[in-house]
Amino acid sequence: MSRKNANQNVVAALIVALLALAGLNIYQFINRNALVETNKQQESEIIEMDKAKTELEKEYYEALSELEEMKSNNEELNTLIEGQQEELTKQKNRISVLLKDSRNLIEAREEIEKLRQQGEQYLAEITVLREENEKLTASNTELKAVNTNLLTEVETTKERNERLRSTKDSLSVQNAELTSVKDDLTKRVNLASTIEVEDIDVAGYGLKDNERTWRKRNADKVDVIEICFDIMVNELAESGKEEFLIRVIDPIGETLAIERLGSGVALVGLDNQQVRYTKSITIEYKQEEDEICTEWKPSVDFREGLYTVEIYNKGFLAGIGEFKLR
Repeated sequence: MSRKNANQNVVAALIVALLALAGLNIYQFINRNALVETNKQQESEIIEMDKAKTELEKEYYEALSELEEMKSNNEELNTLIEGQQEELTKQKNRISVLLKDSRNLIEAREEIEKLRQQGEQYLAEITVLREENEKLTASNTELKAVNTNLLTEVETTKERNERLRSTKDSLSVQNAELTSVKDDLTKRVNLASTIEVEDIDVAGYGLKDNERTWRKRNADKVDVIEICFDIMVNELAESGKEEFLIRVIDPIGETLAIERLGSGVALVGLDNQQVRYTKSITIEYKQEEDEICTEWKPSVDFREGLYTVEIYNKGFLAGIGEFKLR
C-alpha cells in the first residue's frame, strides 16, 4: 500500500470518529433536554401535590373547627356533630390515599372540593337544627309560663264565680264581666283542660263478607284499621261529652280523609291552624282513665310504611302515635 493510500485511510478514520463523536454529543444533548423536561414536570407535579395536600389540610381542619364551635349542651346535637366530623375524617383519609400518586391529582382535587362542600352542608344543617332547638326551648318556656298563668286565671275565675253567687244584687253586672273574661280565656282554658291520650295502638284487619277477620300486617291485606288509645285524667276538664279528632297520616305525609266517612277540617292550636282529620269520636268523660277504640273502613288501598296518628281534643294535640304496615 502506498503512503498516499495510507494517509487517505487515516483521514477517513478520523472523519468517521468525528462523526461518531458528533452524533454522541447530539444524543447526549437531546437526552439531557429530555431529562430536564422530565425533572421540570416532576417538580411541577410535586408542587401541585404539595398544594393539594395543604389545601386538603386547610379545608379539613376549618370544617372540623367550625363544627366544633357549633357544639352546645345539647347531647343529641353534639352526637350528630361528632358523626359529621367522623365522616369528614373518613373522606380526608380517602383523599390522602389518592395524593400518594400524582396520577390521581385531578380526582383528589375533585374530592377536596366535595369535602369543602360537605363541610358547608353539615354546617348549614347544624345551624338550622340549632335555630329550631332554640325556638323549641323558647316555646317550651313560654308554654310553661302560659300553663302557670292559665292555672292562676282559672282559680281567679272560680273565685269570681263564688263571689257572683254570694252577691245577688250585682249578679247581672258580674255575669257580664265573667262572660267577657270567659270569652278571652276560653281558648287558654281549653288548652289547660285538654285531655291527654297515651298508648295509641292501631291494628289492621281484613274483611270477609263485610265482617272483620284476623289481624293483618301487610298493607295490601288491610281493609279496616282499629284505633285504640287511653285517655288520661285532667282535673281541669269537667265530666261530660268530649270529642276527639283522629288524624291518620300515611307514609308520604298525606292525611287519610274521606268526607262520607266523617272526615273534615278543624282549627287547632292557639293560632287556629287548619288541619284535616280522618274521623271524630265523642265519648262520655268521667274524669277517670279509660280505653277508647274506634274503627275506620276507607275502602281504599293502604300504602306500605310508617303511619302517624295524631289525636286532638278541644282544638289541641292530645297525643301522637305510630304504626307500620309492611
